[in-house]
Amino acid sequence: MKRTTLLLLAFLILLWTSFIVWEILVNNWIQTLNQYILRIDLIIILPILILTTLYGIYQIIKKQNNKI
Repeated sequence: MKRTTLLLLAFLILLWTSFIVWEILVNNWIQTLNQYILRIDLIIILPILILTTLYGIYQIIKKQNNKI
């Protein structure tokens, strides 16, 4: 694999790992509350994360097709 592909994969892994850690921390915090919480962060962060992942996968596939 090329260096740019590895960097892109490392970036995506870092993004998803950060999101998972964030979700664990927020979930632990929510369980200490006795009220309903509206998760606006999911409306903003999750679509951006999904779109970034899809774009990254598209770029990797595009580079693989150009290689052939």
